[in-house]
Amino acid sequence: MRTGREQAEASEGISSQTWTELRKALVWFLEVSVAVVFGLSGLLKISKPIEYLGSLGMDSVTALPEWAVRTLGAVELLSAGALLVPAMLGVLVSLAPFAIIVLLAVEGFAITLEFSVAHGDYALTMNIVLLGCLAVVAWHRFQAIR
Repeated sequence: MRTGREQAEASEGISSQTWTELRKALVWFLEVSVAVVFGLSGLLKISKPIEYLGSLGMDSVTALPEWAVRTLGAVELLSAGALLVPAMLGVLVSLAPFAIIVLLAVEGFAITLEFSVAHGDYALTMNIVLLGCLAVVAWHRFQAIR
């Protein structure tokens, strides 16, 4: 007796290998997207004035000291690189899970800061979406380690 999914796959001709490849492609897409967002955010935080960041909608960074914003930017930029470069080159692949953990902590901090300091719903929504995407990537990457 076939399950509903097996019947759908048989009738549509989609194999489990195709589903696996689609899932891997989606995870890579999410991983690259998250890395680009964090990389650009980190680059902005280390290179632009704090007032300019506030005008971009990053209201929460105006509540932090400048050294904290610059440090956070460096952590975001380095973690985004550590998320992508080892996986693409096939060296130091164990760096990616560490980068994911660091970025999850950064997002947790950002959401907490948004709740306590900033009043922008857009920034909070963006951080929650990023956290969700990062959680999906983390779950798949940690499944691959097992």
